[in-house]
Amino acid sequence: MGFPRLVHSVKENMPTKTLTLEDLHQQAKGVRALFTKYSKFGAEDTEPEANLRQAIRQSVKAGEVKLPRDWELYDDEDCPGSKEAAAHINGAVEEMLNTLLSMKLGEINEAKRVMTKWFFVDWNYRD
Repeated sequence: MGFPRLVHSVKENMPTKTLTLEDLHQQAKGVRALFTKYSKFGAEDTEPEANLRQAIRQSVKAGEVKLPRDWELYDDEDCPGSKEAAAHINGAVEEMLNTLLSMKLGEINEAKRVMTKWFFVDWNYRD
């Protein structure tokens, strides 16, 4: 499974201040809340969740990742607003992944545990 619609690399907007594991935890909590908030658009379905896990793994393995533009959310006349929901999710995920990428080498294992706690990331999965 790949990203069918790509946008800019999250590495382009790295944070300028030092962020902590607690910042990462809070951002992950916020991303999870957005996926719940936008569940009516299918944000908690298999595809968006898989895209999120893949983006998290790729950011740690490759040091950068490209995010999907629409997160494979529903987009129909009965459920308007999916583009705005996807943009909101993209912004929060980008911020979280930039924080993850800014972690010091000694913090990466704990950062991976934070990602696993909130998103059930399987670090041994081969994308």
